[in-house]
Amino acid sequence: MAECVKAYLRYDPKLGPSPAEDWVKTYAVGKDVRWTDGKLRLDFVGSTVAAICEPGAAPPAAVRLDGRKPSEFAELYGFTRAVTKPEGKWPVKWPVIAPIGSEHPLLVEDWTLEVRTDPADEKRFTFTLNGSKTGSDGEGRSDQKFVSKSGRVVIEKNDWNVAYALSLAGIKPVPEHFTVRWSVVPRFVEEFLSPGVANLATESAVTLAQGLPNTRHTLEVSGTQATPIRTLRVYRPPLAAEARR
Repeated sequence: MAECVKAYLRYDPKLGPSPAEDWVKTYAVGKDVRWTDGKLRLDFVGSTVAAICEPGAAPPAAVRLDGRKPSEFAELYGFTRAVTKPEGKWPVKWPVIAPIGSEHPLLVEDWTLEVRTDPADEKRFTFTLNGSKTGSDGEGRSDQKFVSKSGRVVIEKNDWNVAYALSLAGIKPVPEHFTVRWSVVPRFVEEFLSPGVANLATESAVTLAQGLPNTRHTLEVSGTQATPIRTLRVYRPPLAAEARR
């Protein structure tokens, strides 16, 4: 698909700079940013920042954003897909619940929802929720908004899409009981550690933070000039957070 689209893209200098050129910016270490007193510092505007690695190895380098650990930003945690695998069936890849929200900061953990079909209405479900760290976190019904006891899971009544998701996997009717699982994953690293690259023609990137408020931030990496970071790359969505709501 990408190759089909690429054939119709070309650079025309007569048109001038494209607004998209400001959506992604790359800062070369040693030219645009430099190591000073054991720190690589970059002021940027955007929601995601990544380190592009170069060959070599060095001790882990601490990462800080706005003077804080990345783990202290609630925005840098995210849910994986809420999927199910009914007993004796193939895994269902389409999420049966989407999206999942939260009212309180998340923990990196696994969530399990035990779901039962209501005998009086096959489109209605009852469930119990359990987190691998949070523990038992409440029970509810699919026809009502659910806010878990911890506030870490919020499911609106319109977020359920069970019959359609199961039908895509050829599962009909909806089982009387099934389990839905998802996880909370970190979209950040506390320390930069290069995974290594085979050669300079191969780009290896480590995402330092993804999902920040699309505003001004300060990145600091504490290491040495031997820390194998070739460039820092910043992604800035074209719309501010307020405009996307």
